[in-house]
Amino acid sequence: MSVNRIVEVSNPAYLKTSNKQLLVEKDDQIVGSIPFEDLHAIILCNPQITVSIAALQLSLEHNVPVIVCNEKHLPTGFLHAPLTNSLHSKLIRFQAEIKAPLRKQLWKKIVATKVEHQAIALKKCEKNDELIEGLRTQVRSGDPDNIEAQAASIYWRELFGSDFRRNPDLEGINSLLNYGYAVLRASTARALAGSGLNTTLGIFHHNQYNHFCLADDLMEMARPIVDLKVFEIIKKQQPKITSRTKKKLLEIINAEVIIAGAKYYLPHALQRCSKSLADCLVDGDIDTFKTIQMS
Repeated sequence: MSVNRIVEVSNPAYLKTSNKQLLVEKDDQIVGSIPFEDLHAIILCNPQITVSIAALQLSLEHNVPVIVCNEKHLPTGFLHAPLTNSLHSKLIRFQAEIKAPLRKQLWKKIVATKVEHQAIALKKCEKNDELIEGLRTQVRSGDPDNIEAQAASIYWRELFGSDFRRNPDLEGINSLLNYGYAVLRASTARALAGSGLNTTLGIFHHNQYNHFCLADDLMEMARPIVDLKVFEIIKKQQPKITSRTKKKLLEIINAEVIIAGAKYYLPHALQRCSKSLADCLVDGDIDTFKTIQMS
């Protein structure tokens, strides 16, 4: 199964539709077209972009998230379709009424997987992964010891050097991470919506101003995939956002991962992961929830 495409528009343009295709017009010329059914996400990175209502409507109908970024390439707006699954009203009840023991078990499973993937990422980059690997087995239900933060402190230092600090407001490596995470967040939100889950109701993340708490929960497991891509980029060029580095970061949707013993492209694995989470919330069995595994 092929991976749908992400369209990133960084220059002034007009986005419209014809025959259920997205058309990109610049200086009264059509410079690109793609069927909505082949789209995975649309990223808009210029304040002089105009989008027709028809294009937004078809994006919603095809569950194609539209991300609006500012001058620092941070997402400032996110349009997606939360009602793409007929079981949405049923599942939202299970989400809202999730019991504390299951919530804690889910978070443990997500954190343990994330830490495992951080260790894999360090090993792939020929960095010391022993301390991270040791922390993975210490994650308890609900992560009361905040192993996630302990692992992150070690992980960032090992991966990008002792001077690196993860701060979304900074340029350089942080700007590359911001962009990659925005792509990952869109893909995760799309998968959750397709499974009938409400992205606002998180497992661990809770913020009245964040409409994507559940996406932020689920994408934790896949963040090291973005980190690996950023590490690959900075080995060859300066850590800054350019058309070339953005193109490289979009490659994360072609990453192959494993879920339930089978290999899939990341977007398809996120879909299966989201479906398993929905099933888990219904039957209350933590073993129903299948995590993605880096290959």
